[in-house]
Amino acid sequence: MRAFVLEAPGRASSLAFVSRPTAGAGQILVRVGYSSVNPFDVLSAAGNVPPAVMPYRFPAVLGRDVCGEVVEIGAGVTRYRVGDRVWGFVKRAYIGDGTFAEYVCISQDEYVQPLPDGLRPEDAGCLGLASVTALQCVTALNLSSGSSILINGATGGVGTMATQLAASAGLRVVATARGSEEQVLMRELGAERTIDWSDGSISEQVNSAVGRVAGLIDLISSDADTFAGLLSETVAVGGAAVTTRGAAVAGSTAGVRTENIFSRSDVQLLARIARHIEARELRVLRTREYAFDEIAEAMAAISEGAVGKVALRISD
Repeated sequence: MRAFVLEAPGRASSLAFVSRPTAGAGQILVRVGYSSVNPFDVLSAAGNVPPAVMPYRFPAVLGRDVCGEVVEIGAGVTRYRVGDRVWGFVKRAYIGDGTFAEYVCISQDEYVQPLPDGLRPEDAGCLGLASVTALQCVTALNLSSGSSILINGATGGVGTMATQLAASAGLRVVATARGSEEQVLMRELGAERTIDWSDGSISEQVNSAVGRVAGLIDLISSDADTFAGLLSETVAVGGAAVTTRGAAVAGSTAGVRTENIFSRSDVQLLARIARHIEARELRVLRTREYAFDEIAEAMAAISEGAVGKVALRISD
């Protein structure tokens, strides 16, 4: 099968032919129709994930998001049948055996859920990692309806979904965006206000527009000092702040409860996302789509800061 592979340390990731996996006991083999590129995929493709964080298993097939069809079931599989369509994302304890491939093996009890009626495969392939991460962020804030929150990095995959999920929970979202077009888009997704991050200090703009917020979802700040500085300048004492960049110090900072959010490939979280989809509280902002042999262009789009999700069509 074709797969996007990092074959060895220091080598460039590339499309290659590798052995097609076979479903073992308790596993399903999925023919991948769609996936999407996430910032972590760009990082792992460059070989820049520290082994202490997550080791590579070379040759490492990359990719996380998945939507596809079950084509083989292993012994003991009861949840799925050949022909079932599934979606979700794969998160292993290592980098490898990923979804940037024509086929991927998945445990029947992990990573995927049945594809809901009305959810298009090309959207489902973009949904898993970003939507679950966004749901974890909103849930971790644990704020009551009517509370105001700032989402820093709102126009990306996680940010566009966090904006919608927060708005559906009754939170008043202040979203960062660049330029009038992105700001209009974020308001369409449920943001009450928008802040142009390219037009001066985010903190000053937030304070001028709404005063201190009750919560912060920071998808941008990559170090503890930057994260702490933003929350100390924008979040009220007693509020909450979460980050997906590992920048939080456990406990609290400046009287604000803080937490690092790391995505969990939990089928119950996927089921909750499916309910939001069915309730029309969440849609995938899929702004670009690339064929499998255009994966380098898809990676570049993410590196350049694409709005919403970048889809990858693995097979027809």
